[in-house]
Amino acid sequence: MNSPILAPVIALVLWSFVMWAWMYATRIPAMFKHKVTYDPHRPATDSTQRSLGLMSLCASCTAWCRP
Repeated sequence: MNSPILAPVIALVLWSFVMWAWMYATRIPAMFKHKVTYDPHRPATDSTQRSLGLMSLCASCTAWCRP
């Protein structure tokens, strides 16, 4: 079972593991640093719109509103 395609496949799988480990090593400390809380009930569009600046915190309320 010495196929020429096996080496590149193994290399890509190993590279994927390296990228996965690097992502966790950099993202998790950044999330703790910026005090990001995980809320499974929050819609995904809420955090995306805030990060893009499409939503802002209203001065008269404590909810996120569109500008």
